[in-house]
Amino acid sequence: MSYQDSSDSDSTIQEEDCHPPRSLPVPDDTPKTRFDPEQSNFQLRQQLQSKADEYMASSIEESIEQTSEYSTALGQLVSATVQFEQ
Repeated sequence: MSYQDSSDSDSTIQEEDCHPPRSLPVPDDTPKTRFDPEQSNFQLRQQLQSKADEYMASSIEESIEQTSEYSTALGQLVSATVQFEQ
């Protein structure tokens, strides 16, 4: 099938000229591994659990330090009270 070009009556455009050749290689952009939502969720849960564990560990350490400070202060208060009563 051919079409007449309006600017030049001698030239005709073939329909094949309007389309790229079908033999061009198609780039392979597809990922080599299929996305697996279960695996992704598992990995995210592991990361979140790891961060939660780190936070809890640091929070526990801070609590131990505070408890130690409170214990020391309480010991000093008891000692001062005993000395005051004597």
